Amino acid sequence: MTPVAHTKQACRISAADAAALVRSGSQLEYGTALAQPDVFDQALAERTAELHDVRIRGCLSMRPRAVLEADPQREHFHWFSWHHGGYDRKKGDAGLAN
Repeated sequence: MTPVAHTKQACRISAADAAALVRSGSQLEYGTALAQPDVFDQALAERTAELHDVRIRGCLSMRPRAVLEADPQREHFHWFSWHHGGYDRKKGDAGLAN
């Protein structure tokens, strides 16, 4: 096999630009605890009305997730937690997280 040559350099983008790449039906991984993307989470929450069926996995949320707070009817975002912390448990008990 011939190696593939990559012609683009990696570059940094803003949280808003990263959130703009998310489409309806996307699946995202938020990571664990203090490694969760707070600024990206807020930027994505600002797009709530534009998106549907975005599935997000996380683990042990250390603070409220903006996407869940922006979508109290669970019409746009679906939260899947690998392991519930206090916040995740409350959202799960309310039917807003799996």
